[in-house]
Amino acid sequence: MLIAAFIFSHAVAVLANDESVSPAVENAFKNKFPGAANAEWLAGPSYYKVSFTYNGVQLFAIFSDDASLMGTARNITSNQLPYFLQKVKRNLTHYWITDLYEMSCDSGFSYYMTLDNADNKIILEAKQGGDWKMVSITEK
Repeated sequence: MLIAAFIFSHAVAVLANDESVSPAVENAFKNKFPGAANAEWLAGPSYYKVSFTYNGVQLFAIFSDDASLMGTARNITSNQLPYFLQKVKRNLTHYWITDLYEMSCDSGFSYYMTLDNADNKIILEAKQGGDWKMVSITEK
């Protein structure tokens, strides 16, 4: 569910202002990230995704409808990946990285990477110290 909320967030509605966000979710966000700035909300079928700046870092967070924090994510560069995950750059030289982020939740850290070339788009996932696994591949 959490990966779907981040990867497929293009299918959600952008909320015009904080008034469209559940008050419980908005309060949970303010309590978890006091002083956060530039919050922009997206509404999904059973979650809210918020993009914001916190301590000078651009972050994303997913809250469930009941205001539980499901996870946070930040964009990273390929050099910020754990060393054992950096080998993907050597193995897929005919692709370029178009999206890469680190997600943290109660179960630990996960990494998600989108790779593109002229013909395909690949989404990879690495969970809790595991190696990359393919989430999807689509032809362009």
